[in-house]
Amino acid sequence: MTFVGLGGPLGLTSPVTYIRIPWTPLLANRTWLMDLRMEVTDLVKRRTATWIEDAFWGPHYSISLTFNDVRARALFPLYFERRDRVIRLADDPSQLVVNLRDAEHLKIYEIFPRSAGRGLSETLDSTEEVSLFLDRSEGLTPQVLTVQFGYFRGMRSWAPVLIPMVFFVLGNLAMPMFMMLARRVSATLASRVQLGPGDAARQTGVVFSRETLARIVPGVTTYPEVLRLSGPDAEEHEQLTAPGRRTLLYRGQRVAPQGRRGLGWFATVSRWSVERHEVEITIERDVVTDVQARVRRTPITEPPPS
Repeated sequence: MTFVGLGGPLGLTSPVTYIRIPWTPLLANRTWLMDLRMEVTDLVKRRTATWIEDAFWGPHYSISLTFNDVRARALFPLYFERRDRVIRLADDPSQLVVNLRDAEHLKIYEIFPRSAGRGLSETLDSTEEVSLFLDRSEGLTPQVLTVQFGYFRGMRSWAPVLIPMVFFVLGNLAMPMFMMLARRVSATLASRVQLGPGDAARQTGVVFSRETLARIVPGVTTYPEVLRLSGPDAEEHEQLTAPGRRTLLYRGQRVAPQGRRGLGWFATVSRWSVERHEVEITIERDVVTDVQARVRRTPITEPPPS
């Protein structure tokens, strides 16, 4: 008999089924074993999973068997009224048993409680048996046996091998592309966004400023003064046909941002240019006789790595 409770402050209760066993004197005879069989629907429930889990590992199922569970609102009043007539467990071992067929394709993910045992059935072919011995000392504490399992067939049986291989291949293929993209994005950000004070210009070699060139006056500035203003890092050329005459050649390069718009330490750059500076100073008898300065400017898309 299956019914639900309609009254009470909590409203409708969950369904409860009572099974009435007709009395027979054999029930009290220890030499007889009672075998009670019933068909129960929805005992095995499918667990909620993502489509990836269903595609690669197949559906997962869960089954739970309980003993001494009288917490249901429709069941507890009857138990409370007849609790003095509840038949206790006998001294003989009692257990909850779950038999799962097709053990060759069975995958058990979890068993609760941990004290439950599992193994191949001794009487049924290709059947996995999960059992839990009931503890008589637990009283009315519910004793639960839960098994989470699934079945794999076809390509799903190769999933533990194929999935790592697929990720390994994809990782090796994607890593060079990812590194190239990361370097490209990093270079673009470095060339278009500037953080910090100054104009972020990069300089190599010797680059003369206009003020320094103005201080080198032909016929007035001497060779030691040129070295003091410009430094010793110069190419020095002498002509054998003109003793006492030498030429100092200074080369430098400056990479400078163009179209810079800034706000405090943050600035954006629209383009870059490379300026190649050459200064040729002719000295005769330790006095400057001529100064030639040349600047060549070339636009570039992004600055060279520093």
